[in-house]
Amino acid sequence: MKQLAIILTMLFTVQTLTFGQTSQQKIQEANAFLDNKDYVNSLKLFRELHNQVSRKDTTFNDIAYGLTASLFYSLLDIKAKDDWKTTADLSIEFIKVLEDDKDFIPEGLQEKKYWAYKDLVVAYFGLRQRDKAKPYQQKLYDAYKKKQLPEGIEHYYNFEKFVLNNQNVWGYEWFAQLGDKEAEGSFSKQVYYIYSRDSVGGDKDQLFTLETVKVHKFKKDDQDFVLTKRVYDKKQEKSETIWTYTFDNPIDYEKLHKAIVEFLKGGVKTDTKSIIKRD
Repeated sequence: MKQLAIILTMLFTVQTLTFGQTSQQKIQEANAFLDNKDYVNSLKLFRELHNQVSRKDTTFNDIAYGLTASLFYSLLDIKAKDDWKTTADLSIEFIKVLEDDKDFIPEGLQEKKYWAYKDLVVAYFGLRQRDKAKPYQQKLYDAYKKKQLPEGIEHYYNFEKFVLNNQNVWGYEWFAQLGDKEAEGSFSKQVYYIYSRDSVGGDKDQLFTLETVKVHKFKKDDQDFVLTKRVYDKKQEKSETIWTYTFDNPIDYEKLHKAIVEFLKGGVKTDTKSIIKRD
């Protein structure tokens, strides 16, 4: 019996060492894929390791970091293709790993969750599932109020992106609200940047913007925003108000989206015009 116990112990030890060596080999292989920007294979291997290796294992730090990095860079590739379903799936997985493995992931990666919230908003807008975007918009607004948002997203965020008439249309929203100090004077809540496209579908030249500009009311029941077209260059800023499209606060995103699409398709004329010269 004693001899059998010794044999079983030796077998278990060999299996453990072999598994440890295999894990190390897999981690090295996964990191090589990551370094070579082969995110499909690095993500596949780090997912396998994440499911197999105990959090008590000394290698788990490397696995958790490798998985989050693979997800982050995979998202950059997928978003560029406007694949909103995969963007949503990967963003949810990314956030879950950040939350579940927060003790193993450096602070610099932890703050990427805010970018993932933004990506989920864009993805659900792209899928026309705006109700699913609301909780993540709220998370961004809550973090804005607490001054927790990282640089690059601390004042505004991208909430929508689509292609129309061979133009890239990017919708951004400022966190400031009517009544805030930041919204005093001329204030645009949403700004859609309209770009021509290059040969691979990327942004080429910024053509103009379509902005929901605060209305300086004469009557209490006047609407809060009016859509305005603006063309910027080095010498001047040209504004053209489009009174066909006015909005109450908070803005109805479906109504706004339809207004942007309708205007870009043509047929709707601008109204009042103004030019601001630059020195």
